[in-house]
Amino acid sequence: MKRPTSIRSYIALKKRESDEVQELGFDRAVAHISIGWAYIEIIFDYTNLFIINTFATDETQIPISLKAKIAFFKKHFRTMPELQSYQQRAFAIVDEANRLKVARHDIVHGLAIKETPAGVRRYLRHDYRGKKLIKQTKEYSWLEAGKTASDMFALGKSMVALLREIGGTNLRSYFENPDG
Repeated sequence: MKRPTSIRSYIALKKRESDEVQELGFDRAVAHISIGWAYIEIIFDYTNLFIINTFATDETQIPISLKAKIAFFKKHFRTMPELQSYQQRAFAIVDEANRLKVARHDIVHGLAIKETPAGVRRYLRHDYRGKKLIKQTKEYSWLEAGKTASDMFALGKSMVALLREIGGTNLRSYFENPDG
């Protein structure tokens, strides 16, 4: 026969279970952030590739770094007459990507410090200013991390919609073509 569980031990058990659920939720949110960001960068690549191969531009190579991808994207929506009618949407995409990249960088590249209550992680990451290494910390709850991941997928969908609009009906065949 088991000894009856006290209220205190029952509450402690439920708290541990809740903490474990929140940690699992956080781990999943981090994974979704990684996947969501990859989705965003791939759509930047596809859009930039489409611009290079479709419109009159001096550019011949797809940018590699995130900063260069965003600058290329923004520049061409600002300067190309064929894309200027989409400029407001493109700039909104850039603004959202710039907002989300900070959280992604904190969470994916930061070091999670275990000095926080359950469901919250404090991230330590470095910033470089000349020869100085500056330590920065930022806290994210698992709900904030989950919202960030959801926002990334929503941004990716809006980027795909924009690419489909500028690409027209032959867009799919363009990317299925091994020469395109």
